[in-house]
Amino acid sequence: MLNILFSAYIILAVIKLWMFMWQRTALNICRANDMPRNLTGVMVPYWQVILVWPIWVSKFAVLLLILIFFKWYIPIIMGVADIGISAIFPIPHSFFLNKMEKRLKNPNVRLVRKEYSEKNKRMKESFLDAIRIVREKYNV
Repeated sequence: MLNILFSAYIILAVIKLWMFMWQRTALNICRANDMPRNLTGVMVPYWQVILVWPIWVSKFAVLLLILIFFKWYIPIIMGVADIGISAIFPIPHSFFLNKMEKRLKNPNVRLVRKEYSEKNKRMKESFLDAIRIVREKYNV
């Protein structure tokens, strides 16, 4: 059972790290272009905005189960290791900038409701310009 819980935690932690990197890249785009922070939610995929909290809660529920059924120090070590990895693992910004660029160039992706198609077009263009500025600024 510990192996199953450990595997579940690793899978959730990897997904959460992926989401963190994507969001952090979006945040760096906003910072570099003096854009509001709340626009980071628009730049990440829609599924990520929906799943970020359930994954976060599930990750800590797995730690709680390990704490209840096994030794107390195992979830502490796992939690500290997770935070440490998140803090020191380098974010491959060029990878996520490419993903964002590809997503924004897709004509089927809407950033706002369908009724606001002109606003959607302007937002996509401004985000693509922001990505270009970040690439130039950070040489990515």
